[in-house]
Amino acid sequence: MRRLQDERGFTLIEALVTTVAMVIVLAALTDIFSSGLKDEVGLRNRVQAQEQARIALNELRVDAHQACTISNQSATSVTFNMPDPTIDLPCSAPTPVIWCTSASGPPYTLYNGASCPANGHVVATALASSNVFLYVPKSLTALAKIHVDLQLTSTSGRSSGSYRLMDDLVLLNS
Repeated sequence: MRRLQDERGFTLIEALVTTVAMVIVLAALTDIFSSGLKDEVGLRNRVQAQEQARIALNELRVDAHQACTISNQSATSVTFNMPDPTIDLPCSAPTPVIWCTSASGPPYTLYNGASCPANGHVVATALASSNVFLYVPKSLTALAKIHVDLQLTSTSGRSSGSYRLMDDLVLLNS
């Protein structure tokens, strides 16, 4: 039998070089995919923290506008005395609603509830500072207000950034 010259196969060296080249390409693709997943998770966490902060600021605004009075205010905590709609004079027996930040961090957590943070529920996370409240007392020309500064920080993968929500919440019943 006669062997054809065109039927030669690959040598061991050629097979090894091809395998090594494919491993290098697959490793690079895996690294790119892994990096993309980390960035996506970080972006999702950042968006969730921003949404929590916006909702928290809206809830704070509602409480500030409805509160009869305010008591026990500090940079990390504020207590709104909320009216009781079941009685004739709703502000004669107000119910306290406390907003506070956690004592340990960063990141800090914002809570609200009857006692804080023990029986409070988490309203926002990823706060860069625990000092979020500044009380401005009533003057001859303006109602009392609370300045709220929610600054969030987020570090994920290769990107980092901050997001800040600030507002002055007027105490309409002051």
